Amino acid sequence: MGDIDTLVIAVGGEGKRIFNYFKKINFVKSKSLFPIDNKPLLEYLIDNALKLNFNNIFILTSFHDREIKRFIDDRYKFTKKISVITGGDKGKKGGVTYVLSLLKNKLNKPFIYSDGNILYSSNLLEELSSGKCLNKSLINIAISPIDSAPTHSRVYVADNKILDIKTRLGDKLRINAIKNCKSYCSMGVMAINNMIFDLIPEFADMYDLDYMVENIFKNQKKNDLFRVDFTIYNKDWLCIHSKRDIDNIGKKRYSNLLGS
Repeated sequence: MGDIDTLVIAVGGEGKRIFNYFKKINFVKSKSLFPIDNKPLLEYLIDNALKLNFNNIFILTSFHDREIKRFIDDRYKFTKKISVITGGDKGKKGGVTYVLSLLKNKLNKPFIYSDGNILYSSNLLEELSSGKCLNKSLINIAISPIDSAPTHSRVYVADNKILDIKTRLGDKLRINAIKNCKSYCSMGVMAINNMIFDLIPEFADMYDLDYMVENIFKNQKKNDLFRVDFTIYNKDWLCIHSKRDIDNIGKKRYSNLLGS
């Protein structure tokens, strides 16, 4: 186990984008519980963290809280490492930053955050958990050359530095004139220094972590403590945002991840 031994997984989204398709296939649970080879996606994330000896795993939820609690209670009776944190009605309105802020007193050292509707190799968790990624930054985001998450940020990198961060993929940077510039998709996985709660007093009100990352990036020139770094992830990953994602899972496009 590296220096970081806490994983926070957010599974509290309402799932509006995929709701109609889930209704057609009679799946009424959180998308984090969608089965991949008869195993819920969330279970892969938790099992990977347990294999790497993470000591604390916090599951954040606002919607679907009862079914998430039931799943954790039924599947993980053998460990006390997992806690479900419910945001309630305020969490539904305030988003992931509000629910995450409820953990401020428990997150007294750096931690890893992950969206609960994505699956990636455990190698990424292992790399981020070393803690080295936060040596000079407040936050380190995992980025990928594979465009898999339509709601995530676009990150532009050149000469091992972030040139710009656009919070939605539709916002394009003119990169043709910038030498060696490459664009990546933010994965929704990041290592976060727990100092963030004190350095950004408005953290709980920022709703979305993508907006928070962009805010830190824009202010890093004003404050040396506000720094965003990145870890490039070159392996496969999957996400559940749309019917197309479900189709790709059905085609076994990501079968190599299931044993990760």
